[in-house]
Amino acid sequence: MVGEAVLAYVSDRMFAVNLREAAAKTKITLSLATSVGDFYERLEQVHPKLVILDLIAVGADLDKLVSDSKVIGSKVIAFGPGAQEELLNRARAVGCDEVFANSVFKQRPDELLKDWFTLNIHE
Repeated sequence: MVGEAVLAYVSDRMFAVNLREAAAKTKITLSLATSVGDFYERLEQVHPKLVILDLIAVGADLDKLVSDSKVIGSKVIAFGPGAQEELLNRARAVGCDEVFANSVFKQRPDELLKDWFTLNIHE
């Protein structure tokens, strides 16, 4: 459903499967992007309420992906290696609404997805 979906840009195929399963459990529509072009196509089509960014996958495109997501009204959460504090801080600095270490986000994606979608999206 347009405007009620989650768009995730992730590089880890196993995590993509886990995220898809988490979305199914919480009855949230999930769209997965695997490239910048794919992300923008889906962003325009879906107008998601929530965007999830894998900081390793997005690389140098982080700033633009976050700002363009915000323009259409999406909340943005990101995750990346906990040991790369500079990368996590950069994600916060460019406007991500929340930033998680991989270990936190990947251990309980269904809980975090449900919390973010139901509690933070409808503020």
